[in-house]
Amino acid sequence: MKQFIHDWIHLTQGEMFIKYWHLWLLMLLIVLLILVVIVWWHDDIFKQIRDKQWQEDDSVGRKNINTELSTNITLDTAKAQRAFDLLDETVEQIKGGERAVKQPHVRIEFDDIRDVPKVWVDGELMDDGANDKSLVSLKVDWNTDTATENHKGFDINYYDLTGERPMSRGLREGSVM
Repeated sequence: MKQFIHDWIHLTQGEMFIKYWHLWLLMLLIVLLILVVIVWWHDDIFKQIRDKQWQEDDSVGRKNINTELSTNITLDTAKAQRAFDLLDETVEQIKGGERAVKQPHVRIEFDDIRDVPKVWVDGELMDDGANDKSLVSLKVDWNTDTATENHKGFDINYYDLTGERPMSRGLREGSVM
């Protein structure tokens, strides 16, 4: 023991490990044994706790607990069908090589520049709230000179009130100069 203490003070850690490798191995085995005993002991304690939960008292015996679970799932099939239809359309567009969305048919009417214009997109009126789609903004940039290539475009923004909560949506088309 005296030699071990002397070596502990004067040798480096590497030299200590090499010289006393068998002691290090013994300490490692002891630590592993302690861990195995602790795990086994805890498992035994948990088993006793589980057994106590199943028993009311010695005179009654074991109490059977129904372990079957049941769940009810309510599904709004209309929403699910819309989602599947949209997914199906998207897959068909990708398979068919269609990268661009169909250009909508747009009609704009106004009698006075100070009035809110009436806008129809694909035959559906975007109005001031009486419809499920309420017009928010309209921007049109159009040069009618067909002799030169000029930028042409429109931007229509509206609130879509057809779902559970209102969503801001828009249509935007434009040409590159």
